[in-house]
Amino acid sequence: MERMEWLHFLATAWGVWYVRNLRTFDEVSPNVVVVIMGMVRMALDYVQYMSEVSGSHHIPPQGEGCAWSQPVEGIVKYNTDAVVFENGEIGLGVVGRDAEGKVIVVGCRRVKAQWEPSIAEAKALDYGVEIATTMGSRNVVMESDAKTIIDAVKENRVTRAQRGLCIADILFFAKFFTSCVWSHVKRGRNTVAHIVARLCSSVGESMYTENFSDDILALAELDII
Repeated sequence: MERMEWLHFLATAWGVWYVRNLRTFDEVSPNVVVVIMGMVRMALDYVQYMSEVSGSHHIPPQGEGCAWSQPVEGIVKYNTDAVVFENGEIGLGVVGRDAEGKVIVVGCRRVKAQWEPSIAEAKALDYGVEIATTMGSRNVVMESDAKTIIDAVKENRVTRAQRGLCIADILFFAKFFTSCVWSHVKRGRNTVAHIVARLCSSVGESMYTENFSDDILALAELDII
């Protein structure tokens, strides 16, 4: 088989296995065709994203920095990311997961803006803090693959520039947390948030605390170390 044929086959097989487990253990009967189509789409998105990150179509095996790491008990980790669409609009994605890796909230926001990438990433982190406070989380890890933004927050780099003002917003709302760790992570470990940011189909915002899409849940399961 060609590489992409293998990808379709494996995504389909995983979709069938995932639906089987839902029916067996959770007594849930999702539409198998919809789930499989979602799996294939997510797999293709993942390969495209990883090729952009690594410059090739190589998908790193487990242990090469491609999986999400779970927080300790009592901590919620919020991963954030931003994407720039072809029409110049910005997509922001946030995924909150607990110590077991269970998805507790998913948020995506699409805005009409002409932000440079660093500002978009700062806005994504700000959005993540907003969702975390809305969820009532007190002990959090805020994680992004934008090292410059994480460093700026850690070092309190507040300026009158647009990015600096966004950093100020992040730091202000972070005061409501009991504890907050700012974490930089490689892009390969931030895949689910990136995919969520890409799912924003139109300008506006969606936030979910239940009834998550099967493809997002499946990708989150595959993403755990």
